[in-house]
Amino acid sequence: MRSIYGVFVALLLMAAAAIGAVSVSAAPDQQNVGFPATALQDLNLRAGPGPNWQRLGVVYGGQSVLIEGHSLGSLWVRGITQSGQIGWMSGDLLSITPRQIRQLPAVNTFTPFSLNQAPVQPTPIAGVPPVVGVPVPGVNLLQDPGFEGAYTGRGRSDFNIPAPWGVWFTEQPRSFSWQNLPPVAFPHRTAPQIHSGSLSLNMNKGFATFTASVFQQVSVPVGVRVQASAWSWLHVCEDPGDSTPDPCGSDASSGARVRIGIDPNGGSDPYSPEVVWSNFIAPHDFWGQMAIETISTGPAVTVFLFVTQDQPRAFNDVYFDSSSLVIF
Repeated sequence: MRSIYGVFVALLLMAAAAIGAVSVSAAPDQQNVGFPATALQDLNLRAGPGPNWQRLGVVYGGQSVLIEGHSLGSLWVRGITQSGQIGWMSGDLLSITPRQIRQLPAVNTFTPFSLNQAPVQPTPIAGVPPVVGVPVPGVNLLQDPGFEGAYTGRGRSDFNIPAPWGVWFTEQPRSFSWQNLPPVAFPHRTAPQIHSGSLSLNMNKGFATFTASVFQQVSVPVGVRVQASAWSWLHVCEDPGDSTPDPCGSDASSGARVRIGIDPNGGSDPYSPEVVWSNFIAPHDFWGQMAIETISTGPAVTVFLFVTQDQPRAFNDVYFDSSSLVIF
């Protein structure tokens, strides 16, 4: 009997020692520094671990996050963005493996957030927004490639472009009063001129022509093959008068056309001889894809989306959406 009692006491002591060991390993003074990861594409930041939770914002492809932990039994992770916003993300859209996710602490919506800093944002190179981390082949390197983010005014209240994008237009030549006038630009919100997401970029100038480009500079390694693509829709037609709004079909005789280009050295002038251009396309009243590839020759490349016309029309609209820049 004493022998059995002794064994029981020994087991209790061993259990107590094990509990003590566990409590030491989970001591609250250990700091969770977070797991750094990169968004492989635009993804939603949500209030909880799943697609049905409230959408808090967007993490754009190429942006960095610090991951604190994961939801037990799933690949949803909680983390903090570069802007300091805390939320949940689908781990399969981040540069982290399922095994790495499962090794993170298990957290839920009631667990206090344990990270106290946002990811470090690298210093831009000569004003060029850098890619966070090492570019991954096949991953979209553009910021706000779907033109879904905040639009900022560019000198006029009627000229608004998504924040990560630059804009250029020319007023020359001007042999006629309607030729190469400054365009207007706004986010467009209605189908069918939306290729993906909820917005596209609309540039237009009624009863005139315009020649313009939006562009984005991206840091990449020297000597890599880069491919750029984007989708565009043209709607150019005469004044329909007092009939229902805009019933006319797009008029190819206007000479409206678009193309995409890459400056392999990161310049900002679409007329530079270094820019490698795709052929012009004229996607009148349908979505057409532009694409081009080349080899980077500097520490950054620039993607240009370019539009022009030959003749004025009452309606003169171009829509850009679903752009991308990848290395491979």
